[in-house]
Amino acid sequence: MKGTAAIERVARVVVLLACAWFAFTAFWGVCSTPGGGHLGAGSAGNVMAAEQMLKWHIIYPAWDWYDGQPPPKISYICHHPFGQYWVPAVFLAVFGHHDFVVRLPAALMSAAIPPLLYGIGREKWGVSAGAVAAASYVVIPIAVGFSQFLNLETFCIFGALLFFWGHTRHMVTGKRRHLVASLVGLCFACSGDWAGYL
Repeated sequence: MKGTAAIERVARVVVLLACAWFAFTAFWGVCSTPGGGHLGAGSAGNVMAAEQMLKWHIIYPAWDWYDGQPPPKISYICHHPFGQYWVPAVFLAVFGHHDFVVRLPAALMSAAIPPLLYGIGREKWGVSAGAVAAASYVVIPIAVGFSQFLNLETFCIFGALLFFWGHTRHMVTGKRRHLVASLVGLCFACSGDWAGYL
């Protein structure tokens, strides 16, 4: 039993380090000006499309940012579900026009991913398996690189994990809050991209 307790303590330390590392990567430079390229410009583009909804009181995200008039319906963005636009619209409405609004939603979702992986793994296979799940995710280069990316990938990963964590906890505890967390996760996954429906 002493060996098992020691392994579980080590596993918990690994989880804490993994969560701290990934939160650090997600929040690093969150207040700086978004960069170019796919990650920086893609996130900024989503926020700009979300801004159209607030500015013109429409439910669709839209292109034609610089026209100074309501976008025509041909400019509405309808090839992905709208979650990746509605969430930044809420952040814009609450915080206003700041550089951190571009990265903050993705950073918050990303920082929650390792604890969710740990919680799912711990519940199903024990503390060590949960630690391995969390630690494995945080060292994948694309996961680190996308940790601030406000796009469909982050929404789907976060939503799917919240769904499975909430479902797992609900099956064990029967508590309504876990069922609600699972349903919120389902909404995030499905509003992120079509893959969320799978």
